[in-house]
Amino acid sequence: LSLSLALSRSLSRSLSQGQVEGARLRELRSQLEGFVRIRPFILVVDGARLRELRSQLDGFVRRHAQSDRTALLREIKGCLTEESWAAFEREAQDKDGAWGGMDCLSRIRGYVEFARHHNFLSKKERLPLKLRSEKDPYYPGQVYANPAAAKCYALIPPNHSLLGGAVLNLGYLVDDTRGTGTFSQWASGRFLDPSIAASWAGPDATRPLFGFCGQLPGLSKQVFGGEISGEDREAAIRACTPDDSLEYPLYNNASQNTSLVRINLSASPHVGAALEPMVVLDAAVLSADGAGDQNGRWRTLPGFGDGTVPGMTRGGRAVLLIRSTQVGASDVEDLARNGVSCSRFLTILCGPTLNP
Repeated sequence: LSLSLALSRSLSRSLSQGQVEGARLRELRSQLEGFVRIRPFILVVDGARLRELRSQLDGFVRRHAQSDRTALLREIKGCLTEESWAAFEREAQDKDGAWGGMDCLSRIRGYVEFARHHNFLSKKERLPLKLRSEKDPYYPGQVYANPAAAKCYALIPPNHSLLGGAVLNLGYLVDDTRGTGTFSQWASGRFLDPSIAASWAGPDATRPLFGFCGQLPGLSKQVFGGEISGEDREAAIRACTPDDSLEYPLYNNASQNTSLVRINLSASPHVGAALEPMVVLDAAVLSADGAGDQNGRWRTLPGFGDGTVPGMTRGGRAVLLIRSTQVGASDVEDLARNGVSCSRFLTILCGPTLNP
């Protein structure tokens, strides 16, 4: 299980250095047993363990928040790879920008300490951090706004997080709303019927692109990391629901038109490289309609920052960020060969299920 790899690495390092002390071995066994609990096909971090990890990380962050800003930047420089620091240094110069505030700086430095403490990052290893900036005209609430909300993400590879390694299965929900608007027929047009795009009667900008995975071109999307059986509609909805209710309102009131998209990254390395699943270390938003704070400054996106562990929702489910991209496929079978499938929820007498 990918979530146990971090502890496995810790145990392997200890064994390579000689015999593990009995007390240490018992501690590792206890951690591993409490690290995850397994529901059918869905990995969920145990609530008590997650609270403990949150408390540890918040403690590291608070301690570094008391540091002098100049000294903290010097420490961060020594913690990031050269390429990561070169990109981050430019952004961190602006104290009022997405990454220049003490909240962000202390979280990055605190997370490095947290990752080294749990062997997600070796003592001498530097963290590969990537920054991503986007303009989202449909945040908050998937309601069009002009100017668009600005979003910034600080991203790390899954192997430097609680997930412990590459995540091979992803899942998210789409609606199949009728009409020709921006969010119309995302299940049918994107995954089930390639002819819909050819006969599209609406504006070209709203045309569903067959094989398009994610949100909209140029935007990232939060997805569940793990395999979902699809036999339990409510469990699938819970697994795919992000902490930010304004990100994808569909999840708060999923209709009978809701479908589940599943992506198996092991089927196609090219799809995995294009989607580039990453863990969000921190995320910030600023928009004209109040998505920033009351003084027009950047604020942390809900579901990230204080009280959270990167790679996990508050409910303990794995969450990653993917780049929205179109998978080249001519039909449903071709899409399946690339590891992408979409199943509609059907409501029948015995309860909600999926039509594969």
